[in-house]
Amino acid sequence: MFLAPDGPEIEIAETAAKFSFERRVHIFRALAPEQWFAFMCKFFGPTMVAWEALDESGREAFSKDLLANAAEFNQSGDETLMAPGEYLESVITLR
Repeated sequence: MFLAPDGPEIEIAETAAKFSFERRVHIFRALAPEQWFAFMCKFFGPTMVAWEALDESGREAFSKDLLANAAEFNQSGDETLMAPGEYLESVITLR
């Protein structure tokens, strides 16, 4: 079942003409990893939800973990951030 944001439930398998999936990479860029983290906490839905659900000690641990990941994958070679993030692009074409 698929529930459209402003529409009825529909059976995807019965109405889909084509499914396509492609691995993609987005390069996250920021002047500093801390700037990227602040942006993600303020504007990126999943990170916002996680951040808001945490108490102060949880936020400190979350911040430390994400900044460690940013440092591990950073390819900039300087104090800026340039880190790849892989995602799956999924497209369903309806008839």
